[in-house]
Amino acid sequence: MNTQSTAQVDNYNTEKPTLTPEFLAKYDVILLQWMVTKGAQNDDGAPWQFTADEVNALKDWVNNGGGLIALSGYQCSGQGCTVHDVTATNQLLSFTDIQFNTNGVLDPAQTGCPNCNCWGGSLPLGGPLPGSVGTWNQDTPIGKDIQSVGAYIARPIKSTTATVDCTDGTNNFAVHEEVGKGHVVAYGDEWVTYSGQWLGTAACLDPRLYTDPNSGCYERSAAQVFQISQFWYNVIKYAASSVECFTIEDPVIIK
Repeated sequence: MNTQSTAQVDNYNTEKPTLTPEFLAKYDVILLQWMVTKGAQNDDGAPWQFTADEVNALKDWVNNGGGLIALSGYQCSGQGCTVHDVTATNQLLSFTDIQFNTNGVLDPAQTGCPNCNCWGGSLPLGGPLPGSVGTWNQDTPIGKDIQSVGAYIARPIKSTTATVDCTDGTNNFAVHEEVGKGHVVAYGDEWVTYSGQWLGTAACLDPRLYTDPNSGCYERSAAQVFQISQFWYNVIKYAASSVECFTIEDPVIIK
């Protein structure tokens, strides 16, 4: 966003910031993801901990028009690691109708997803692709114009009144709700943040897979079959709806 839009983004990857009214006032949208002390594969370390004053400050900020986006899915479940990535996120979402479960329900290795190797191993969440799971609700601001995005593991979301944007009928993968003047979005996976999904290229993927007509992946990279840009456009537009929109300087066409 810093390089292909007029938005300005700050990252807090290793040091936990203190959530005060003054800190929060600098931002229109806040994205919660992988708030842990270590963040190594199969080893999150301890989750970040927030005080009651910090949670209340965030609650007031959202109620006054702030936009909150939460992702999950950063560690495996039952495969040699302990899931900590939902702990801090659920604490900060405690004033909403939204909470993440710790289990994962989309595992391409277990479902035998056909062609998942074409997009780095992720499974199609929604849409007509082979092996796809769930449906995006075209009548919501988050699901509109999205057919599929790549997901791996995916944590189901518990909610009772939040609007469901993506579900398989049993598990909800994306939801949103208004809180006061603000907007909250939750999505139970993190593969939408990976460059291999955005661009369809990664170190583990041979680009000839997508240019050879004899390949089963011909013209089927993640960038060609998933609507990652549309997903982020929808999510940020909804979360930031109380403020003036920024300009996107990327040639990707979005609706």
